[in-house]
Amino acid sequence: MLKKTWWVIASGLMVLSMLLAACQPQTIVETVTVEVEKTVLVETEGETVVVTATPEPEATAAPTAIEDFASVPEDVLVQVCEDVKAAVQYDDEARTLTLNLKAPFGPVLQLLSNGWASPLDMEWMVEQGDWDGDCSTWVQHHDPVAEDSPIFNAENGTGPFRLEYWKPGDEIAFTRFDGYWRTEPMWEGGPSGPAFFDRVVYKMVDEWGTRFAMFQAGDLDFNYVPKQYADQIDPMVAEECDYVTGECETVNAGGQFRLYKGLPSTSSADFFFAMDVKPESTFIGSGSLDGSGIPPDFFADVHIRRAFAACFDYDTYITDVEMGEALQRNGPIIQPMTGFDPEDPPMPVFDMAKCEEEFKLADVDKDGIPAGEDEDDVWST
Repeated sequence: MLKKTWWVIASGLMVLSMLLAACQPQTIVETVTVEVEKTVLVETEGETVVVTATPEPEATAAPTAIEDFASVPEDVLVQVCEDVKAAVQYDDEARTLTLNLKAPFGPVLQLLSNGWASPLDMEWMVEQGDWDGDCSTWVQHHDPVAEDSPIFNAENGTGPFRLEYWKPGDEIAFTRFDGYWRTEPMWEGGPSGPAFFDRVVYKMVDEWGTRFAMFQAGDLDFNYVPKQYADQIDPMVAEECDYVTGECETVNAGGQFRLYKGLPSTSSADFFFAMDVKPESTFIGSGSLDGSGIPPDFFADVHIRRAFAACFDYDTYITDVEMGEALQRNGPIIQPMTGFDPEDPPMPVFDMAKCEEEFKLADVDKDGIPAGEDEDDVWST
């Protein structure tokens, strides 16, 4: 039975996709009870954007997704468009944009400011062949394939750099825009005025060996180093720098690189439990609890999921795989972002006794007998 138990653990790990989330079951409640109106003023690219959220006091059911616009009456499609247009007001003279949201929506400012739904000049967009505001034709312009978008390779920006050229899949080049609109910093010491660099070229070089050779030769000024290759770079680091203060310390007089260590990012490494794997998958072996595989619904048993959460050595993973440069989390929100709670739900803990306990409570073969008392299940005493 030992062979069976360890094959089950190994097989389970094979069907996980990356690492460190979904260790605790989550409950999402989509109920809105806020009863206040909130207005946010945001300065962006020389404009003041007014975002007004007026939530409904009662919960509303999630809308049903539409898979085919052809199944929706034309008058309904037109009315939807009119409703959306009525909720958006802009004032060119005051340089404001007002969105009247039906309910609170936390990501709205991020969506507006990070490119996902950035406001663009409508007159310019129409000139490029985009939607002209006619509610009878909006469906034709809805969610185009990227390459079919009128602005796939066009830009109407106001940033500190101008697009010089773009070679898809190869490189993209920018030149400094000396007429950049932000002449005064948003905060003391903040960026303003023309950019420091005259020109920036961003090269797409996926293969690490090629990128490393270019870096060594001085053909790159900045290079992303995957953690598994950090040991190749470390001996060549001349200075280690604090990304906050900018202060640097010489660690190797003969080195050629400057390392900013511990720079935080919003990236995450996750694994998710597949509750119903396709029977033809090669990752579940025989597809049965016979010592050579696991059933497709192996992870549907909550005790199996809890067992894996308890038998995973988080500290060792962070030390050996992430090279000590990672923080464990207990849910989808990473610290120190708003909403992160280090105590709720409790942080998963590496505990082999708990791991064994949960495996013994599982009932993968669904015969009503806990695995700890069933020689034909995932665990045998």
